[in-house]
Amino acid sequence: TLFRSGINHSGITALATAFRSNPLLRVINLNDNTFTDKGGIAMAEALRTLRQVEVINFGDCLVRSKGAVSLAGALKDGLHKLKDLNLSFCEIRLDAALAIVQSLDDKPELEKLDLNGNALGSDGIDRIVDVMEDLNMGQVLQGFSDDEGDDEEEEEDEDDDDVEEEEGECEEEDQDEEEVE
Repeated sequence: TLFRSGINHSGITALATAFRSNPLLRVINLNDNTFTDKGGIAMAEALRTLRQVEVINFGDCLVRSKGAVSLAGALKDGLHKLKDLNLSFCEIRLDAALAIVQSLDDKPELEKLDLNGNALGSDGIDRIVDVMEDLNMGQVLQGFSDDEGDDEEEEEDEDDDDVEEEEGECEEEDQDEEEVE
């Protein structure tokens, strides 16, 4: 477990190389590190060589969509013993999340899939749920309480943040003026 270790993509890439030398690795918990696309792709390549992995926790690792698509390829090619997959809060968009979900069709031991906090939108979440149910795996899907929404919603949120920052600056200026009086 290297939870919250401040590891960036070059460190993740180095770990991926090291993981290839450990074919009996069963648990990979790198939660709250920074993969980016490069680290996600490197880790996916390492996962292709591992056959005993039961738990993958890459939650809050900024795997992003490109990394998630690479991970989907690794999942499709192997990892038949996988029980728990956490890709929450990884800045994954709908197309990549669907690739992940569709790669799970031959994972009979899967007990938990967490995609919460990604950029899926409500329609995207419905699509994910439908695919999981079509695979008879709806029960393994965790909730989506903190979905980051789709592209349009993200742009609106950024605009709201700008307004809030401006309002905060105005309040600070008002306080400064009161202190001068």
